[in-house]
Amino acid sequence: MIKRTIEISSEPAHVALRNDQIQLSRGKDIVGTIPCEDLGILVVDHPQTTFSACALARIAELGGVVVLCDRAHLPTATLLPNTRHTELVWRLADQVDASLPHKKRLWQQIVSAKIHAQAALIDEKSKAFRKLKSLATVVKSGDSGAAESQAARIYWANWLTSHLPPESPLAELPGTEPDYDKPYLAPRIPIDTSRTTTYDDEPEHFLPDIGETIGTAGQSLTQGELWATARAFRRDPDSSELNAFLNYGYAIVRAITARALVGAGLNPAFGIQHSNRGNPFCLADDLMEPLRPLVDRRVRQLWCEEGRRTLDPRTKAVLLGTLTETVRYDGENGPLMVVMSRYVNSFLRCLSGKDQKILVPRMVD
Repeated sequence: MIKRTIEISSEPAHVALRNDQIQLSRGKDIVGTIPCEDLGILVVDHPQTTFSACALARIAELGGVVVLCDRAHLPTATLLPNTRHTELVWRLADQVDASLPHKKRLWQQIVSAKIHAQAALIDEKSKAFRKLKSLATVVKSGDSGAAESQAARIYWANWLTSHLPPESPLAELPGTEPDYDKPYLAPRIPIDTSRTTTYDDEPEHFLPDIGETIGTAGQSLTQGELWATARAFRRDPDSSELNAFLNYGYAIVRAITARALVGAGLNPAFGIQHSNRGNPFCLADDLMEPLRPLVDRRVRQLWCEEGRRTLDPRTKAVLLGTLTETVRYDGENGPLMVVMSRYVNSFLRCLSGKDQKILVPRMVD
């Protein structure tokens, strides 16, 4: 069954439990109820929202997740249920006892799946698509050849413009030119002289300052504005604007990945690649990597086609829709939230040595 996602953002509410129903109220008015067992994720993005302890306890008891957002409206904390799996100790032992070579082979599969998913968002006729597909087939154990980093350089430079004709017949494949990963700082000179020799083939379009909003809100980007956005964009988890859309979507996918891990009797803190000692969701960060392009596709549509420029409730609702998006898994289609448990169980079988290949959800057109 597809669990429901509830977001509290536009107005404050009190979250309480009554007759095994989650009840949302404002003052004396009840504005909504939902059966506890139907709630998958509760996203709280209003600072005046209040809770009863029994409501939070019941949500966690039935496997629900509560996500709290900060002042920037980005998820900052996640309340996960304690694991009550019948094989909890054995599965935690599988995590702890996994050898380094085994974890490297699993990471190899995840990176390859991520690059394939990134390529799915790139025009099949472009050089970037062919390069990404090539990289996906040569990922080494533990990604010792840094295929993920190479793919990221190409992907982020082309994810908005791969369907457009090249700006110059002699132009290098974006994302492979020297120093691409270093942010470009537009010179503080008059706009009519701010062109660079690299991008001087379209005199009517200029490279804006990093962070400057490109295009008009509510309108799709023109071809020139797409190129300008692609030139200025650098993936930054701490940035705003377009990056804020990505960060919000990733945080939601991270939450349901952690939820599925806990439900399977695994500890989200024990990763196979991510290992920051202050990160309680290392394994969730590992497994969500091939799912990031699901968010990227929605963000591209929101920003470039619909002209959304603010992370408002309508925009967040579209990003939350990633959880119910239909994906392809093991020859069948199903909502991501439902497929997640099957994906985690596939990883678990590989971790314990029962299977050799992780089955990863894939995007569908």
